[in-house]
Amino acid sequence: MKIFKTILYPTYVIFLVASVLLYVYRDKLVQQFELFTLFVFLKYWLMGGLGLFVISWIIENIHVTLLKRKIHTLNDKITALKAKIYDNSVMQQTTQDRLATSPDKEGKNK
Repeated sequence: MKIFKTILYPTYVIFLVASVLLYVYRDKLVQQFELFTLFVFLKYWLMGGLGLFVISWIIENIHVTLLKRKIHTLNDKITALKAKIYDNSVMQQTTQDRLATSPDKEGKNK
C-alpha cells in the first residue's frame, strides 16, 4: 500500500496543479485552440480525475478491509492463547491441590 500511495499522491498533486493551470490560462487556451476541443479535453480531463479518485477509493477500502480481517484473526489468536493460559493455570492449580492433599491423607493413614 505504501508503494501505491507514493505513486498515487504525486499523481494527484500533478493533476491538481495542471487543473489550476488550465483554469488560470483558460482564456489563452480558448483563443489559441477551438472552444469545442477545449471542452472535450476538459471533459476527458475531469473523467480521468474521477477515475483516479475512484481507483484510490476502491484500493483504500480493500486495504482497510484486509486490515480489519487481520485484526479479527489476531484477536481470535489472542483469545485462544488466553484460553490456553487459563487452562494451564487451572491444571496447575488442581495438580498442586492434589499434591498438597495427598501427603496429608497418607500421613493420617499411617
